[in-house]
Amino acid sequence: GTGVVMSYVYITLLRFRAAMLVNIGMCLLGLGPLTTGAYFLWCWKKDCQCWGSTGDKFTDGATALVAMLVGVTFMTISWHLQQDIALAIDCIEMSCKAVLETPSLKLEPVLALFCRGVVDFGSIYVAALILTCDLANDEVRKREERWIIPPQSLRQIFMLITLAFWCLWTNWIITAVSDFVIMYTTELWVFTGGLTRRGGHAPCCSLLRGYFICLRYHFGTIILGSLIVGVAQPFRLVTGVLAGMVRLEQNSMAIFSCFCSWIVDAHVIYLEPWCRNAYMDVALNALCFYESALHAAWVNHEYMNVVNILNGATWLFQLAGLGAITSLGHLQTCVIIKYYPGFEDPFSPDYVQNPFLLSLCGSAVAFIMAFPFMMIFDTVSDTILFAYIVQKMREEKQEEHNIYTRACGLVHTVDDFIGLGCLDQRQKDYSMPTFFLDLDETEEGALHNDNAGP
Repeated sequence: GTGVVMSYVYITLLRFRAAMLVNIGMCLLGLGPLTTGAYFLWCWKKDCQCWGSTGDKFTDGATALVAMLVGVTFMTISWHLQQDIALAIDCIEMSCKAVLETPSLKLEPVLALFCRGVVDFGSIYVAALILTCDLANDEVRKREERWIIPPQSLRQIFMLITLAFWCLWTNWIITAVSDFVIMYTTELWVFTGGLTRRGGHAPCCSLLRGYFICLRYHFGTIILGSLIVGVAQPFRLVTGVLAGMVRLEQNSMAIFSCFCSWIVDAHVIYLEPWCRNAYMDVALNALCFYESALHAAWVNHEYMNVVNILNGATWLFQLAGLGAITSLGHLQTCVIIKYYPGFEDPFSPDYVQNPFLLSLCGSAVAFIMAFPFMMIFDTVSDTILFAYIVQKMREEKQEEHNIYTRACGLVHTVDDFIGLGCLDQRQKDYSMPTFFLDLDETEEGALHNDNAGP
């Protein structure tokens, strides 16, 4: 419950205090492990005679070393990626604006988490029935009474494999439907003026409308796309890392880059299109999965530098949010163990023998509950960028450079020279974060003056 509540609070506060909260989250990622490592180092010097110790001097020392290495690593990453952190803050503010102006988006992670829970618990229950079905036979139970789970037949193994594949594919479908609904709602927000200074609001019940559109018109595409994306994702992640290493300029792996440049071509041609970005084009243009995947990859390729910056920026926000919420879950568990009656009493039936392990479980639960809420910003920010690029491309395509448009350009030039401002209302209003637009100093000054007006 703490993970869900803190996720909602984090989303609301990020719109107005993005810089402060992200910096606090990054500090927690560094100072949390460093503090934990220092405490276990102190326990190691005290021969494990302190609260929270594992009871083994070697384990305390190893925990202290690992925790301090993790803390130093996060502090180093935060120091070297200060520019990316600044870009992440701009992206977070725009994503938060979309979420706050479309409140139904906040409900989608809860619905997706509930559906995944039903599928997973149902699969576990059916798997337990398959594993123990032979125990209903008295002869088998007497013959295999020393085993909790009797040996499985080939038919049972086949049923378990089928059940595992069904559970995995169903989770992929739930993820695909969730991504489609978020992307559809975000695109509605963008194309109803969400990127303008006055803001925008998606239509009422846009989340339910997204579910209806998905299940009524695109469910077959979602089923096929979820299977392709799910199967290709492990290979795409591996080749993506290798391709990123090859693309690095003036690095220590220059020899590796010379001999493995084919990895980049293989990744871009055969694996990069098969990702969730295809659902953005499905929601926008209602094409089949194959055509949508290729078109989405082509659109993102036109602004590859911006896409790379965005992908590198959003994970910083997700890391900061997950780190802060996970740390709070860990702290809450430690406080409950410390002050709840019976948890520290060795003679109580509620005595906790290993508080450290239980606090790790509390951290894991907070992480799992907060994960879907943090991932929504990744999807929203990618969709905002995709919709913005498509909108700009469509307008550029509609503009024909003939004598009429040249004459209109001359009129705008004369109007700007005279200073009457008669044609200002015809100009488009884009207020994307500064790293999406190449604004010069004049435009930035004009934007500042507009915002500072009465």
